[in-house]
Amino acid sequence: MNRFSKISLIALLPLSLLSLASCSKKYYTSAKQVAPFFHEITYNDYEEDPNFETLNPEALDVDFGCTSVRNGDFYGRNYDFYYSNSPSILVKMRGDKNRFKSIGIANHLGIEDADLVNCEETKNNQHTINIIPNFMTDGINEKGVVCNMNIVNYEDGGGLIEHTNPGKPPLLVEFALRYILDNATSAKHAVELLNERDIFVNEESYTTVHIMVADPNETYIVEFLKKEGGLFELRAQKKTDNEQIMTNFYNNMTNDEKLATYNDPTAYVNGYNNHASGTERYEFVEKNYADCETLFGMWSVLHDIRFSQMYLNPDYPDYPTEDFSQEEIKKMGEDLKQDPELLAKYRSVYNLTRFVLDSGRRDLGFIGDTWITMHSAIYNIKEKTLNLNVQEDYLNTYTYDLNF
Repeated sequence: MNRFSKISLIALLPLSLLSLASCSKKYYTSAKQVAPFFHEITYNDYEEDPNFETLNPEALDVDFGCTSVRNGDFYGRNYDFYYSNSPSILVKMRGDKNRFKSIGIANHLGIEDADLVNCEETKNNQHTINIIPNFMTDGINEKGVVCNMNIVNYEDGGGLIEHTNPGKPPLLVEFALRYILDNATSAKHAVELLNERDIFVNEESYTTVHIMVADPNETYIVEFLKKEGGLFELRAQKKTDNEQIMTNFYNNMTNDEKLATYNDPTAYVNGYNNHASGTERYEFVEKNYADCETLFGMWSVLHDIRFSQMYLNPDYPDYPTEDFSQEEIKKMGEDLKQDPELLAKYRSVYNLTRFVLDSGRRDLGFIGDTWITMHSAIYNIKEKTLNLNVQEDYLNTYTYDLNF
C-alpha cells in the first residue's frame, strides 16, 4: 500500500462524472458480471489511446499496494486497494496479427461496480468498456510472458517519470502491461520493448510504479530512476531465486542509493524509512519463498498476507487496516492510551470496519482508511493458466486459461 500518498477521491466518483460518450465501434464480444465486484469481458481489440481530456485524469492516479513473487512455474500477486466500489475485471484478449492472446486483471479506478453493470446491461457507453484493457494490473500472454506492476514512491526515484527516451513513441507507464502482453515474446523482449518507448506518467499522478515481468526461464524487475540531466533511466535487473519478490520499494538501486534513500535508524519498519512501504510483506514472502513453488503453497502465502489481516495487532487492534508495521501500531496504541476519547473513536471505527469486512456488508458504505486485497492471482507460467480469488474470498477460486 502507498501510505505516503492518499488516492484522490475524485478517482472514485461515479462513472457519470467521467466520459460517457458512446463509441460507435464495439471492441468487446461479451461482458458479464461473474460475482459482485467481479466482471469478465472478452475483447477482439480495444481503444489504445483514450482521450485524457474526457477521461478523468485522476482516475489514472494509481495508488495501490501490492505484492508479487515468482518461484518456478508459479507467479503470484496480491493487488491491494481501498475497500471501495471499484470492481476487478478479468480481461480476455483475443490474439491476431497485431497482438498475442492474453488473460489478466484490469482495475479502472474511476469506474464503480454499479456503473459497469449498467454499461454491460444497457450496451450503452461502449467507450467505457473499450478502454478497460489499458488498465491491466497483471496478466499472462500466449508466449508465457507474465507481468504486473506495483506502486513505489516517486520521491525515492527522483520524482515523477517525465521522459525515458525523448523522441521515441510515448507510452504512459500505467499502460505498459498492456503493451507487454500484446507484444512480448519473452521477459527480456519485454524489457527491450520498453526501452524503445518514451515512458512517462500522467501529470496528475502523485505516484509511480515498478514492473516485474517473467517467462518460463527468466524474471526481471523494471524501475524508473532519475539520472543526471533530468531524464529517467529505465533500470532493468534480472532476478533469481528469492530475489524474485516485489512490493512497494525500489529493488534495483545500488547499495549507495539504498543507503541514501532508505537507511533511517529512527524508522520503525526494518530499518527503512516510511517511503519503503511493504517491507513486512516482502520479508514474509522472502521467509516463506520455498512454499511458493507449488500452487497451494503460493495460495497460502498470498492468503496469509491478505491486506485486511496483515497489519492487525492483537495487542492494539484499534486502527482501521492500514499499511503500518506492528511496531508502529504498538507505538500508536500507546499514544492512544493517553487520549481516551480518541481511543474510543478509533475503536468504534475499527469495530465497524471488521464487521463490514467479515460480513461483506457493502451496503453500509465506504470505510475510510480501510484496505483489502482486491484480488489474489496465481499464474502458472508453464500451463498459461490463472487461479483467481476476488475480494479476499478464498473459498471461491476462479480458474481461467487461454482457450477462449
